[in-house]
Amino acid sequence: MRNSRSFWLCSSLVLVGALGCSSEVGTLRARRTVAGTEEPTRAPESTAEAVVVRGRLSSEGDGTVASRLGGRDLVTVAETVDVYALGESGDLVLVTQTKVEPGGVFELALPAGANSATGIFVMQVKNLLGAVVGSGVVNGLPAFIQAFAIDATIDTVTSFKTEILMTLAKKGVPGVQSYLNVINAYVDAQLANSIALVGVLTTDLTTLIKATSDAVIAAGNVIVAALDAVGIKVDLSALTAAQAALVSGINGMITNASGALVTNAKNLVASLEAASAKVAAPIDKAIFNAVVNGGAAFSSAFGSAIAGNSQKSKLAFSASKATFALETELSASAIEDRFHELGVSVDILDAVSKACAAFRAHVAGSASAQELEAAKAQFRDVLMGQSDPKSGILQLLAKAIGDLRNVCAAIDAKMHPLANGLAGALTSLPLDSSKVGQALVGVDEGTQQIPSMLSGTLDEVDAKAIADAVGLVEKVVAR
Repeated sequence: MRNSRSFWLCSSLVLVGALGCSSEVGTLRARRTVAGTEEPTRAPESTAEAVVVRGRLSSEGDGTVASRLGGRDLVTVAETVDVYALGESGDLVLVTQTKVEPGGVFELALPAGANSATGIFVMQVKNLLGAVVGSGVVNGLPAFIQAFAIDATIDTVTSFKTEILMTLAKKGVPGVQSYLNVINAYVDAQLANSIALVGVLTTDLTTLIKATSDAVIAAGNVIVAALDAVGIKVDLSALTAAQAALVSGINGMITNASGALVTNAKNLVASLEAASAKVAAPIDKAIFNAVVNGGAAFSSAFGSAIAGNSQKSKLAFSASKATFALETELSASAIEDRFHELGVSVDILDAVSKACAAFRAHVAGSASAQELEAAKAQFRDVLMGQSDPKSGILQLLAKAIGDLRNVCAAIDAKMHPLANGLAGALTSLPLDSSKVGQALVGVDEGTQQIPSMLSGTLDEVDAKAIADAVGLVEKVVAR
């Protein structure tokens, strides 16, 4: 991986806890201040020398205890949770052990002076015979600095992601800790559960875990290359400061120094922003493009690795949907942020919020690539109001309505060829990341022309917001 040793060794916002689903169960304990902000609460049991981990086992997910991926029997068979320091070559050194209590709960204290060469501690759930039946991760560095208590959930998703991380470590990948962000970005619950289920059916789970780990590396390669191609270099001092300031919850939520929550989907983007803090702004489009390009690499590498699997179509869709969902979350969040920055009226903010929520929900419920594209088309229609000229964010913003149908048609004529070119670059094999990058830049350049098309209808800042929103939506592409 080009620049991987220098970049990925330092590039993660440090995640504390097991990797997993996006629910708020298992995030850092917090208390609400008088000002109404959230800030982490230090538990009395935690000191600068010890970190308390309170956890629970979940029987949710399609894994099995026989495959080390939890599942419905996890709580029933679990006896102990053993915590190991993860070495740079994947070796495990026992740090502490605790009994699992009735109901699948456990509590342990990482002892004073506990060290891990990678900064990562692996929690392995074991049965009465000492066999591993599930697992999770505790990233120890900021916890020891900040002395927080950690709430941990262990289930199929955390177990699968831990297996990926350990596979990377055994390969000798440098800076394995930083891949927590990449894993969380591109491996969601549906993909993890699909692989767990198919692995049981085909007895080919080891190959599927390897395929996913290879796809994670491919995504990291392309992200680094894409940023390097546009002159975005890593600022290691800014990255170090970000690592010290950020603490993660167990289920993919991170809490910054001021107590603001950042969702799992934003971890990777936030780390890249920190890494390029000294680069001349704006860098948001370049980072978004790099993440989309990395998603294409992830899907392509994963698809190639499972070419001989009888369940290829199901697994390939799960991988494609995982990257589509990531891009959906990032684009929807960026659109919401953009309209908030404008200070538009409450009714417009409400409409944008509802549209973004519907987009996320539609994507989450999609069962095919066609349904993913339909979700994007529906969201785009809400932005532009093409099916109903009396509705849409564009119509709410417009001060002089004019002939918005003609405006929408002109925008379509400009953007559709660019979007189709991007789709072609993303789906052509073998994947050419430079062509994907050029297509993404083409979409960005196309959106710059939209404000002039709207000049007779919207204020300049509103026109720019709609243009940015259209561009972001066009870059969410099913593969």
